[in-house]
Amino acid sequence: MRAKDIMTSPPTTVGPDTQLDEIARILRIHQINRIPVIDEGRLVGIVTRGDVLAAVAHLGHAAVDLTKEPVLVGSAGMHPGVAGT
Repeated sequence: MRAKDIMTSPPTTVGPDTQLDEIARILRIHQINRIPVIDEGRLVGIVTRGDVLAAVAHLGHAAVDLTKEPVLVGSAGMHPGVAGT
């Protein structure tokens, strides 16, 4: 079995300036546990559900509204504005 046989496609991605509450909504709506961060068409990191929980805990009682629909920042591994998105 290869990665392409089990991967989610197209991938849901975010940009480096995506707000924490938006990332939390995207993870919840898409029922995923991690999301690639894409900047100018390149992978620059991955945010996990654990990263989001740790950040929220650090903020104290942050107001994270998970009821809003997500705004997808990018898909298919591309950042908005990059050819092919």
